[in-house]
Amino acid sequence: METMSVRIDPELRRRLARVPDLNWSEVVRDALRERLELEEELRRPIHRARALRGARGIDRFRRKYGQSGFDSTKEIRKWRDSRK
Repeated sequence: METMSVRIDPELRRRLARVPDLNWSEVVRDALRERLELEEELRRPIHRARALRGARGIDRFRRKYGQSGFDSTKEIRKWRDSRK
């Protein structure tokens, strides 16, 4: 197994020390593995035939039901403004 060094700030180090029963190396390995799997999935080439089939399905749906009057940008703005 290879070794990797990671720098953390002193406050985080103190907080980690308060939970000594966890194997922090294993936690970091699991987090790195999960993130790597996500990145590999996001960077995988798109299956062109499947993408085109999906786009045609969306087009059929829109022809059948028409455009929605829903404006997602207005809804997002409303919720962001309500948090202030």
